[in-house]
Amino acid sequence: MLLELPSGQDVARLLGVPPIPDADLFADNGLRAAFRSSAPLWYYILREAKLVAGGQQLGPVGATIVAEVIIGLLWSDAQSYLRRQPTWTPQFGNTLGELVRRIGAPI
Repeated sequence: MLLELPSGQDVARLLGVPPIPDADLFADNGLRAAFRSSAPLWYYILREAKLVAGGQQLGPVGATIVAEVIIGLLWSDAQSYLRRQPTWTPQFGNTLGELVRRIGAPI
């Protein structure tokens, strides 16, 4: 079934991220020829994570998509803190890492 999703390279360009070259995305010449500059989005996100962070975390395209989905869910939930207190800011730091260190929770 064709989902008509944009290619990974198209999404990267839309986000202002330089697309990963085909030579780095596809080790196999057959795949490289079949998906020239149009890697499936799911494949691009997985390969980007491998190339950018050794597969330990998402790269810029994958991370942006995940963050946008979470923010969209928070905005659509009338009970979320984002909707109920849009000016809320954390008191223990500006990042999740700072908060975790402050409260001493294991990572």
